[in-house]
Parts: sequence; C-alpha cells; structure tokens
Amino acid sequence: MEQENALILKQYCVMVDMLGLFFKDSVEVVLHSLVDMERSVIYIHNGQKTARKLGSPVTDKALRILEEFQRTKRTLFGPYKTVSREGHVMKSVTTVITNSAEQAIGLLCINFDLATPVNELFAILCADFEGARTSATTVASAATVAANTAGTVETEGAVGTLTSPQGGQIKDLTVNANTKPAVALNVPVSSDSLADVGEHFATDIHDLLNTTVNQTRNQVMRDDSIPQRQKNKVIIQELNKQGLFNLRNAVPIISEILQLSKDAIYLHLRSCKK
Repeated sequence: MEQENALILKQYCVMVDMLGLFFKDSVEVVLHSLVDMERSVIYIHNGQKTARKLGSPVTDKALRILEEFQRTKRTLFGPYKTVSREGHVMKSVTTVITNSAEQAIGLLCINFDLATPVNELFAILCADFEGARTSATTVASAATVAANTAGTVETEGAVGTLTSPQGGQIKDLTVNANTKPAVALNVPVSSDSLADVGEHFATDIHDLLNTTVNQTRNQVMRDDSIPQRQKNKVIIQELNKQGLFNLRNAVPIISEILQLSKDAIYLHLRSCKK
C-alpha cells in the first residue's frame, strides 16, 4: 500500500507542474503527503505566497478538511478565502487525494492571489506560449482596455518559482509583463472579511499548534455560557474536533501551551469518545 500511495502522489507532482506552468506567479500550488503531517509539503509551486517550503506542516484548515473527510468522505473543498504572506486575499480550493482503499493519503491545494495585476494575467493567459509570443503591442492594448474599466495601477512583472523535492532545484518562470498601464484585481478587504479567513499557513508544527490553540482558548474563554470549571474540557474537545491530536507530539506541546497536564488532556480526550 505504501508503494501505491507513493506512486499516486508522484503523479500529482505533474499536476502541480502543469498548474504552475499555466498560472505562474498568480497561484500557489501545494502537494501534501499525510505520511508525516508535521512535514507534509512534498512538492510546491510559488511557495513565497505563504512563506512555505518543502517540509512545511499541514495547516489548521487542512486538519479540519481531513476530519470532515473521515465523517462524510467528501473530497473537494472550496472555494474559500485565505490570506497570503503579503496580506492579499486568495481564492483557495483543496482536494483530498485517496488511494484504492479510499484512504486519505494527501492533499492538493491551489491558492489564487486575487491581487494579481491584470496585465500579468493578460500576459499569462494571452501572451505566454511555448515557441511563440503574442506581440507586446497586443498585451499593451489589452491592458489599456482593462485600465479604462478599473482603478488601481501597478507595474510589477511576474516571477514564479517551482521547488522540486528532487535535488531541491528551483526553476525561474518569468513573465514579461512590464507593459504599462497595469491594473490589479482590486478586491476590497475589510476587517470583517479577514475575520472570516480560516487558514493559518504555519512555518512549523509549533507555529501551527500555538496559533490554533491560542485562538481556540480565547474563543472559549470569551464564551460566558461555558462554566469556568468546564472551559479546559471544552478547549480540548474543540481542538480534537479540529484534528490537532492527529499530529504526532501534539499532546506535550498543547500541554505546555495551555499549562495543563498531559494526564488532564488525555482525560478530556477520553470523554470525547464516550
């Protein structure tokens, strides 16, 4: 089964390459293996969007997706909102990868940056062909039309990176998109919309657990309907629902964050199963 799982995931690497080649710097494409969720990222395109790299852990959103998959066998999730390292809103989708036994073995995630300048999108969609290039005049004309119907002006080009686990090689995927004027996809971001974003792109397992545990603890502590003596139990129950205890070494790390003994955590976890 391990050999089958590895072969399936290897085939998805080609899909990451294909999506990265087509959409270049406008998207991040991430392939996760569930063999080790603390270092789940095994293949990635344009990881600078979320500051992730090979060996980064799963996200809190990914853990919730896996929990729902176990309950419902649903495999496709989204589109949902996430936020890039630069604060850009992204449109994201995730699919659960399964083997012949219908067991979850990986995740494929696509994050499209809604702040991508329109002239870059025109260059990606209309001018970037292998062996042939639409003239710069055509791209400039298209960008000018877009500029007449939109607002924000930017002049950045697009540079994408593809990181491969085979030897750690990095390929530069450069788009000639410096033609002016350039227009950004202007998506308003309010504090309310950011509050709806439900995914933290952690750099390591401690970052993931620390962020998720503290968010959950703060929510429970602010809920006056929960008796004070029950708050630790509810915190553990909520963390369990989010799938955090599926991570190796989660109990000792969460114990330290909450200043709660490991025995108490295991006691509350046993009550979740009753």
